Amino acid sequence: MTYLPDVLNLPLDTIAVLAAGYLGYRLAYVGKDVGHSSVDVVFLSLVYALSAKLVLQLASGVGLLSPVGIILAISAALLVAALWRSWGEGATFRALRFARVSNSDRHRTAWDSVRHKASFAPTGYTVSKVDGTALLCQNPQDFAHLRDGPCILGEDGSIAMFVTHRRLPGQVDWEKRDTFDPVLGYEMTYIPASMVAEIRIDTLN
Repeated sequence: MTYLPDVLNLPLDTIAVLAAGYLGYRLAYVGKDVGHSSVDVVFLSLVYALSAKLVLQLASGVGLLSPVGIILAISAALLVAALWRSWGEGATFRALRFARVSNSDRHRTAWDSVRHKASFAPTGYTVSKVDGTALLCQNPQDFAHLRDGPCILGEDGSIAMFVTHRRLPGQVDWEKRDTFDPVLGYEMTYIPASMVAEIRIDTLN
């Protein structure tokens, strides 16, 4: 087994390439790595480490100083990871689906596929609770400027959102609710998965 002191005794360029590979992996798969094994982590990290290695060799070939080459190498790994996360992964799975090779997007559940969709831009959320209460977030784009956005979709099926309307059990009409308090600020409501019966998401794409 290789221990940290042994790794730190490696050449600086090697450490930089390995670090760049892991940083690239973390960027590309943050929130999507629950099902990854240690083998997945190692080999996916090597993909981004390869990008860093190529840039580092190119920088060395043109005579750039080692620190500059390392910065460029790490930047290259992160750029490749960002491109894969934002565009490449979706394009690859669409191509595989079009070619009838695979319909899988590697997500464990349909809920994960929804949560991780890069172009996901809902126009409304409706949550039906197990007690019959319904909660609505109308025009979620009004909350897009906030730190956590209009809602948080939990991995366990929970949801946190800004409730603009509520409908109690047995009622037909929606009751408008204030989401902003002049003193306390915006109010986000958390609904644990155990209390969620159904989540309906309106979206144009």
